[in-house]
Amino acid sequence: MKTSCDKCCFLKTGDDGRKYCVAGQYCSLPVGGDKVETPGLCKLKRTFSWKNKEPNTLDDQSLVAVARHENNLQFDLIVIFDEFLHDIDDLHKTLDPEWMDGRCRQIIISDITGVNQSNGHAVEYFESYDGSIPLKVDCPLTNESPVRAIRRMSKKCMCKSFLVLPAGKILSDVKKLAHNIRYVDHRSILSMFHQKYGETILDMKGNTIFSLYQRDIFRRLTGHCTEECFTEQCYCKPFFNDVKQVESETKSEVFLTQFMDGCVIV
Repeated sequence: MKTSCDKCCFLKTGDDGRKYCVAGQYCSLPVGGDKVETPGLCKLKRTFSWKNKEPNTLDDQSLVAVARHENNLQFDLIVIFDEFLHDIDDLHKTLDPEWMDGRCRQIIISDITGVNQSNGHAVEYFESYDGSIPLKVDCPLTNESPVRAIRRMSKKCMCKSFLVLPAGKILSDVKKLAHNIRYVDHRSILSMFHQKYGETILDMKGNTIFSLYQRDIFRRLTGHCTEECFTEQCYCKPFFNDVKQVESETKSEVFLTQFMDGCVIV
C-alpha cells in the first residue's frame, strides 16, 4: 500500500538541485539518505522502461498525458443481492448497461441469501440474461455477510478496479467518475460515494461498503484476515480500519480515501 518515487521517469531534478514530479503528483522522496515510501497509490508512477517504449519525440507533458490515458476507468461490477431485501426488478435496474458508460467488463451477482434460503431469483435472472457484458452468479450454501462476499468475489475480478453496489441501485454520472479517476492527483486507494434515499442525499463518511476498490490493494489488505474477522460486528474492519489507521499515522497530506463529488449511488 506504499509507493516510492524512486526510479520513476517523472521524477526530475531542478536547477536548484531539488527533485520534483513533472506529473504534479505528491512526491515521496528520501530524507537524509533514508528511503521513504508514502502510503497510497500513485496512479502516474511509470518506469524508465515504460518511457523508452514511447516515441522519443514525446516531451514530458505528452508522456504524462499518455500515462493519464492509461488510467482510463474500467471496472468489474459486484452486485450484492439479498432476497430478503431485493427482487428481480432490482437486478434489472442495476444491470441496465446504459448507466455504465461502456466501462464495465464483468458483472458478478453475489446472492448472499444462501442456497438453503434462496428461491433462486438470481439464477432465474441469469438464465434470462441476454446482455453483452459477461455475467456470473455466486450463491454460497448459507447466508453470508456482504463483507465476506466482497472478499471472495474480489478474487474473481479481472479489472484493476471493482465497483460494489446493492441490487436496485446505480451510480450516477460514471463519466465524471472516469474523469476524476484519470486526473486524480493524490494517492487515494478507495473511491467512495454519497447515497441517495428518496430526495435525501446521505453523507456516508466511510460507513459504507458500496465503493470503488483497487483490486490488488484490497486483496493485500484482506488476505491476512481470518474468517472470524468477517462478521457484521466487525463490519468493514479488515479493510477500512487498516486504511484509517494508516491515514492517522501519516503526518503528510496523504489521504487514502476520496469521496467522488457529483457521483451518487441512487
